[in-house]
Amino acid sequence: MCIRGTFSGNDVITDMVAAGTPFGDGGFAHKGMATAAQYLFERFGELLLSIADDRDGLVTVCGHSLGAGVAALLTNAITSKRSSSSSSSASSGRIRCLCYEPPACMSAPLAAKTVESTYSVVNRDDLVPRLGPTPIVNLLHNLAAFDWRAAAEKDGDAIVSRLTLLLATKDTKNQERRAGPGLQPNESWQYDPVVPGKVMFVNPGSAPTRIDPFSEVLRSLRLTPSCVRDHFVDTDEFSSALVPERSAV
Repeated sequence: MCIRGTFSGNDVITDMVAAGTPFGDGGFAHKGMATAAQYLFERFGELLLSIADDRDGLVTVCGHSLGAGVAALLTNAITSKRSSSSSSSASSGRIRCLCYEPPACMSAPLAAKTVESTYSVVNRDDLVPRLGPTPIVNLLHNLAAFDWRAAAEKDGDAIVSRLTLLLATKDTKNQERRAGPGLQPNESWQYDPVVPGKVMFVNPGSAPTRIDPFSEVLRSLRLTPSCVRDHFVDTDEFSSALVPERSAV
């Protein structure tokens, strides 16, 4: 099952309904995406479960952007339903989810339950996976700490340069980011979402690397010239990073 990303005005509204809502067993999710996932589960859940329960069955759910978030939540609903069904005999490995540029769309406890079935791919400086409370607060702290007056008096261009390098990479190969002022996931926030599943970070020129959802790589916004372009994965550069041998063809 393939789920598209934002395409219509209704999709934009779904993106914007971003408050957390209870979802599954002991977790919270992006309300708009959770509603879409529940709709798809009601329409196709039984069919997908019957395929997964077949001895040779394999269910793959995939999506990009909005579709990736919905795909991850739909997969969680399917696996939860399946694990609670005494009639299910197939292994959980027969259900998998592939998310390309997913938003941070579920709370950490819920995301932890998706690790066995879900793979998320984040491309370089893409803004979408980093649009959450912690990354935004980190960005605001860095903006507040920047001495705008001194930069403007010294060199007006430094302001633009500083903005494009906020939280920039110290060492591209090691993907180190400059952290905000000691900000950590805030337990008092009911919904501080993260990217679901196993997260693979793609930096063209090097092999994809698995990173923790709470890594500074994902919990800090980077305002760079490519932060919007990196959200679109239909480029040869991105494909070559995922499949290095393609670059030799």
